[in-house]
Amino acid sequence: MPEQDETMSAADIMKEYGVSRMTVHRRVKEGVLTPINTSRLLRRQHKLLFYRKDVEQLLNKEIELANAS
Repeated sequence: MPEQDETMSAADIMKEYGVSRMTVHRRVKEGVLTPINTSRLLRRQHKLLFYRKDVEQLLNKEIELANAS
């Protein structure tokens, strides 16, 4: 079971869940996936980090919506 504060980068999300970088960034822009506040250096390198629990909650919600259709 993942730790509560385990983080994932956009690249981790893409690799583990098979989604595109555009999908990750679209969810951020829509406000449904919120990156954690990271250092200025990471932001300059355009590296966003997310809590794993937030990513999993979003994916579970999207799966439920898809199955309800």
